[in-house]
Amino acid sequence: MPEKRVDEAADALAAREPGRVAEVLIDSPVPHLDRPFDYAVPAGQHIEPGMRVRVPFSGRTADGLVTACKESTGHDGELAEIGRAIAAFPLVTGEQLTLFGAVADRYAGTRSDVLRLALPPRHARTEERVLAEPGSAAAPEPPGERDLSLWSDYAGGRAFIGRLAAGAPSGPARPGAPVPRAAAALLPGDDESGPADLLAVAAKAAAAAGRSALIVAPDYRDLDRLAEALTRRVGPDKFVRLSADEGNAERYGAYLRVLRGTRRIVIGTRAAMFAPVSDIGLLALLEDGDDLLDEPRAPYPHPREVLLMRSAASAAPILFAGHSRSTDVQRLVENGYLVDLRAARATVRARAPRIVAPDDSRPGDGGRLPASAFRIVRRALGMDRSPNAAGPVLVQVPRAGYAPLLTCGSCRKAARCAGCRGPLEQRDAESPPSCRWCGRPVAAFACPDCGGTELRRSVIGAGRTGEELGRAFPGVKMVRSSGDHVLGTVPPGAAIVVATVGAEPVVPGGYAAALLLDGNSLISLPGLRAGEQALRRWLAAAALVRPAPDGGTVFIGADEERTVGALVRWDPVGYAERELAERRELSMPPAVRMAALSGPAAALNDVADEAGVAGDGVSIIGPAPIPDTDDSRTLVFFGYSRTDVPRQLRAALAARSARRAAEPVRARVDDTGSL
Repeated sequence: MPEKRVDEAADALAAREPGRVAEVLIDSPVPHLDRPFDYAVPAGQHIEPGMRVRVPFSGRTADGLVTACKESTGHDGELAEIGRAIAAFPLVTGEQLTLFGAVADRYAGTRSDVLRLALPPRHARTEERVLAEPGSAAAPEPPGERDLSLWSDYAGGRAFIGRLAAGAPSGPARPGAPVPRAAAALLPGDDESGPADLLAVAAKAAAAAGRSALIVAPDYRDLDRLAEALTRRVGPDKFVRLSADEGNAERYGAYLRVLRGTRRIVIGTRAAMFAPVSDIGLLALLEDGDDLLDEPRAPYPHPREVLLMRSAASAAPILFAGHSRSTDVQRLVENGYLVDLRAARATVRARAPRIVAPDDSRPGDGGRLPASAFRIVRRALGMDRSPNAAGPVLVQVPRAGYAPLLTCGSCRKAARCAGCRGPLEQRDAESPPSCRWCGRPVAAFACPDCGGTELRRSVIGAGRTGEELGRAFPGVKMVRSSGDHVLGTVPPGAAIVVATVGAEPVVPGGYAAALLLDGNSLISLPGLRAGEQALRRWLAAAALVRPAPDGGTVFIGADEERTVGALVRWDPVGYAERELAERRELSMPPAVRMAALSGPAAALNDVADEAGVAGDGVSIIGPAPIPDTDDSRTLVFFGYSRTDVPRQLRAALAARSARRAAEPVRARVDDTGSL
């Protein structure tokens, strides 16, 4: 650069006020642009870290986030000026800025992608209304005996809540500082002693100490129950709901209330893991193994890991709670990081329903139902003499639809469309088989493998199940909950409720019985966590059933010994212990971490070589072809001490992006869906 231009730039910089240079992170998913760019702050404009701004960038106008302000720049030349502030105040806190960088490092992603997940779209009218609202509401009363008694069944439970109410240590993490951290294996039931009320009491304890509480749950129905419990325990004006299901205006308003500190208790779905809570007194996650918590967008962070990062950074208490126990949480219990809050076996037996496995496979009058399951339904509906009151029966099926998967009647191989090779299904009793992908009806089927012409319903959906049960139990009210028609609750009284997995409604007082049908299809799903997921789904449904002393009975239609045995004993912790022990022997997650790289084979080798991650504690498998695609996959397994591996992969992807490599490579860290 000519000397005169250098001098002019220096004079212009010296004329600015101190701190008039801003570092801006541009909104861009491109890996090599994941760094701050220096911009001059125009005279008279107020800019500070955490503000969203609009700036000129590469011949266009781009949105960005101010990550820092400083007095000088190392840039040779005159800086471009910030165009304008999108909002007149910071929308991101300092703790969030640090968190975004840490999450990007852990997941080999970009901070811009993390910001996109964390920050709701701005809504100017909502912003104006929220900023005009009065300040924070008074803290709730400390938990009383009625609140604390809910945790009395769990060894160490009352002590944990007591520490939250006393105001656990906060601030930067300090070695040896006593921070309450726990995993609670919750007892069956979904009434006022169920998961929602237990977590509401924990949040109340933290808020009573003048601190914030953040509870993340899998879906909106969990939030509905949490909201009802918090309304009972602390009142409707003490908490806020942060979820994309609420719509952009409501979500942005909730975010601002949390940012301003006018609501100290936050409940939300997975994106709420980034909520701008301050002075954190509780971080809680309900059912951390639920696949609804898996983020489908880059960099694919999991709420469990993000909340653990926030807890470690700020010495904040953390609680994982659920009817099931993931192997990830069990690993933290076994290494002493989390305290195990469990009820005594006698209490579990008193609260759990009776679980029965099929004693024979002979169908009863209920069609495909075994005779033992048919008898359970009759007894629950009050058709047979029983000392217990009749009530609704829950029937859980793995899939929606009528017959969502058809196979060849001769060789049992999946039936596929002759045109696009998509799977065949039958949508209702009157419709012919058709392709699930292209919708093409199949007038005449011919198996390309064996020549068979008959089709078999391999998987029975909720629609067909309801049809069969309606014929078996004429006159009984039939209720369906699946797909786009998911019910939150159903009234007590004799009825059969057919629901897909995860869509089971709640009944006041509990179901009289439940049938968990086609369980083998859940167990046999491909994937490392198939057993874990099957047990979690069964426990979630069984927890809605009355206790065994009140006649509650659950029929499980599966014959896999380990998983079914854990359900029969109501022992999710024992199951997680055994699963984790096997994973350790095999060096599989969560005993180790992993990164899955996908793309053309040659490009995967280039990234692995450039990242230079090979070495102690690292195992690289692949590239191997991904079925039905042109891509391949490389799996990188590494120990928890090798925190450099994701960072090196991230750097290699950024270098590849800077070279404008034509073949894309995608990285997913700690995503076991590839296994």
